[in-house]
Amino acid sequence: MRKLLFIILALPIAACGQQKTMDFEEYDPPPTLVVPQHKVIKAKYPFIDVHNHQWSMPTQNVNELVSEMDKLHMGVMVNLSG
Repeated sequence: MRKLLFIILALPIAACGQQKTMDFEEYDPPPTLVVPQHKVIKAKYPFIDVHNHQWSMPTQNVNELVSEMDKLHMGVMVNLSG
């Protein structure tokens, strides 16, 4: 009887020691929130992008960049790449 009691009490302890560890980078639970989706494609008001990197400004087509900014309704872009 004591052996049975010992085995019953020892099993959960042994099982706890064998748990697989998981880093927070690996933790990716499926979303359970169900709400209507509303994709925002363009800002309602002009906004300022205060952190942007345009590495190829000397060779870049500025008209294309301005066109992309207009599509997003971006008013001003701060280029941090010089």
